[in-house]
Amino acid sequence: MIPLAILILLIGTLLLTIVLIIIMEGVYMPKKAFLKKENNELFCIVKCIINTWTIPVDEIELKRIGEVATIRLFGVGIPGVISHGIFSGPYGRVTAIAKTREGLFIRSKDGKLYFIGVPEAKEIYSQYLQERGEFEVP
Repeated sequence: MIPLAILILLIGTLLLTIVLIIIMEGVYMPKKAFLKKENNELFCIVKCIINTWTIPVDEIELKRIGEVATIRLFGVGIPGVISHGIFSGPYGRVTAIAKTREGLFIRSKDGKLYFIGVPEAKEIYSQYLQERGEFEVP
């Protein structure tokens, strides 16, 4: 029989983990992402509950997070659920906001690198190609 103190500790740990997952999902997960054209410049807008990111787009590629962000330098995450933070990878330092493994790898006008993992990544990428006058290759 498991002692009562250990059982209470296990239940408390489980409840704390669940609360932290709910907080991370609510605060750090991107809720909506889209492209916006303003004064002949293209911006990727990423809305989270506590922050809205406006990224001036230079170039966008469709990639998987493991291709661009390999070592977490700072941030939070639950494998397979959410990644939010600064990573190092083959392209250099990347700021990642992701709730999907596939997403947008963005080179901004100021030279910063971003990975935005959202379910609508393919649609945003198609819109980006249309804005540039390119055609999507299946």
